[in-house]
Amino acid sequence: MRPLILKSLISTSVVIASLIASALPASAEYYPPENWEITNFHSSIFINEDSSLRITETIQADFTNERHHGIIRSIPYKYPARFGTFKTIKINLEKAVDGSNKEWDTSVSKKDGYYEIQMATEDWNYLTGPATFHLTYEVERAMNFFTEEDDNGAPEFFTHDELYWNATGTEWVVPIKQASAEIHLPHPIEKKDINTLCYTGEFGSTNQDCRAYASDSKTIQVTTRIPLETSEGLTAIIALPEGTITPPTITKQILWFLADNWPLLMPLLVFLAMFLLWMAKGRDPEVGNDTVIPHYKPPRGLRPTECGIIIDELIHPRDITATIIDLAVRGFIKIEEIKKKGILKQKTDHKLTLIKDYKNASLIEFEKKILRALFSEPKKIENLSKLFSILKKADKKQERKSVLISELKNSFYMHLPLIKKSVIEKLVKDGYFPSSPAKTRSQYMGFGFATLMITFYIGEIIFAEFGALMVGALVVSAFIVTAFGYFMPRKTHKGRETYYVLKGLYEYINTAEKDRLEFQEKANIFFEKLLPYAAAFGLTKKWTKAFDKLITQPPHWYHPASRAHFSYLHFSNSLNSMNNRITSNIVSRPGGKGGGAWSGGSGFSSGGGFSGGGFGGGGGRGI
Repeated sequence: MRPLILKSLISTSVVIASLIASALPASAEYYPPENWEITNFHSSIFINEDSSLRITETIQADFTNERHHGIIRSIPYKYPARFGTFKTIKINLEKAVDGSNKEWDTSVSKKDGYYEIQMATEDWNYLTGPATFHLTYEVERAMNFFTEEDDNGAPEFFTHDELYWNATGTEWVVPIKQASAEIHLPHPIEKKDINTLCYTGEFGSTNQDCRAYASDSKTIQVTTRIPLETSEGLTAIIALPEGTITPPTITKQILWFLADNWPLLMPLLVFLAMFLLWMAKGRDPEVGNDTVIPHYKPPRGLRPTECGIIIDELIHPRDITATIIDLAVRGFIKIEEIKKKGILKQKTDHKLTLIKDYKNASLIEFEKKILRALFSEPKKIENLSKLFSILKKADKKQERKSVLISELKNSFYMHLPLIKKSVIEKLVKDGYFPSSPAKTRSQYMGFGFATLMITFYIGEIIFAEFGALMVGALVVSAFIVTAFGYFMPRKTHKGRETYYVLKGLYEYINTAEKDRLEFQEKANIFFEKLLPYAAAFGLTKKWTKAFDKLITQPPHWYHPASRAHFSYLHFSNSLNSMNNRITSNIVSRPGGKGGGAWSGGSGFSSGGGFSGGGFGGGGGRGI
């Protein structure tokens, strides 16, 4: 069962990561318009056969109206992809020179997903007139390759190799009077096999105040027809026959993808680490034989509640019910079925009566605590100190001899922590667990929950520094740690051996047949002896049904509302009703509902092209 849960966890984690990381990265920092201008912006783009690009931008600027030391050219290198992932293009600056081929004082940095090239005068004097900036850089991963479907899953008009390049960018703080691009192919291609498109305007615009055409078999020209205003750009899209460019190998693409989206590795690494930790510290020890053999009696000295916990390492409400039935069988409690008149039909309740003093009896401590919890007079709780005072007095004085199950509502829950602690401490002391399963779970689940809360608390900071994918990775990792925490409690060698004995007892109770029971009845294996264990295993109805018509009288400790039509089928239904009533009432607290106390595109596709789309782009500003 555990592998199936872990498999479901992985699937769920992937979905959660995709949803959380689907937000786009933060937009570029806003810079106000400036008063200088670009008189001409020209890009010479050389497509290499290995799919890399070599680009030279010639930017002719005029600083007559506003002086500057130089300019900063910003080019985005990180782009959103499918399912909240990212694609990063590789940019490497070769040189930056002026119109006389003299190098600018150049520095390169990365900021918020942008590759920033700063070009200034050598002595940082002001530029007060025309100036030319030639910058040459290489680009990898900017070519797209389409075979059967585009990024939107729609059929392509044709399969092709594509360059979708934002030549100028739409983030310039000054206007551009004239913009153009010249794209050079690696080898000649017939003009009829070359498809071209271009767009102008602000980001997302579909205006085409431009011209794109193949001037010869190796060159495509793209020019604007009108000047570009601030925050407007020129985008070129070139489609070549499939196979014109050699795409990167699958291995290289995978490595690039992982490098771009390394936070995706975090949940996988956390999962691996937690799995190895579970292998080392969470697995039960091997006992040599894991065959389940039917057993007809419980292990010596183990009470039903303890057996239920050893089976699944959890305390369920039914484990409390099992103890109540066990104490009744042993003569400490009488259970009486009560019928009450209702508006439409009769309501059933159960009355518990204490018929034997338990204080000096040889009962286990947690059994005494359950009896105290049942028969202590409920008190109004005003604060935490009042609660401890009530629990302390309950140890000293018994205040009532009988109680209805319905009267346990909003009072019994106070005693649950001490009951749980007592039974777990005994199992640890007796060598069935090396440590408390509840504490082990709480440590891992607490760490996972804390990670989740911290991530949400400082999510904006993480998002700004590392992107949405990191936020998603942390959330999924927290879920993984929390989910694994559920499986981390382990049994000792003794506990594991006992587990198989209890599984054998479970199988015997679950498959009980009347003919075998008649024989076993003679061997002093009584119905009442195993009934509390059936309750702990959730098999009360199964066990009692097997005795229908074999035993015609109710147990001495159980008093049905009517003896005239008693049957063990009715007895079974009554016990189930009692179990459900106990479950809902012993965990109920004021203001609660009960249960809370119990214990991961192509630019050629329809709507695909626009100004500012594709790779490249960005903009610039003066310095």
